[in-house]
Amino acid sequence: MLFFEYGLILLLAILISNIINRFIPVLSVPIIQIALGVIIALLPIEFTPQLNPELFLIVFIAPLLFNDGIMADKKTLWKLKNPIILLAFGLVLLTVLAVGYLVHFLAPSIPLAAAFALAAALAP
Repeated sequence: MLFFEYGLILLLAILISNIINRFIPVLSVPIIQIALGVIIALLPIEFTPQLNPELFLIVFIAPLLFNDGIMADKKTLWKLKNPIILLAFGLVLLTVLAVGYLVHFLAPSIPLAAAFALAAALAP
């Protein structure tokens, strides 16, 4: 029951943030929501929600990514495909090289190939 009440408090905070944004449009909604989140965190509520990472990915991240994919401007995305692909592969390659050499420098007992393999797993 406490989880339900906590959810209602968070929904109320979202409603309050939208109301504040209507009267003070200079403040952006995320700033207001962060401030309200800090206020809620300071309330003397003895509740720490436990959320599995898999559940978080399914409930929050997947719908947000889906919504961004639907709302993306496809014509602009298609026009900018070359820089996007170049940055995607170039930055991953640069990250693999930089992190691989850094890992090998910090821990010389790790072979360079293993350091690059670790960096390749972390880079994307």
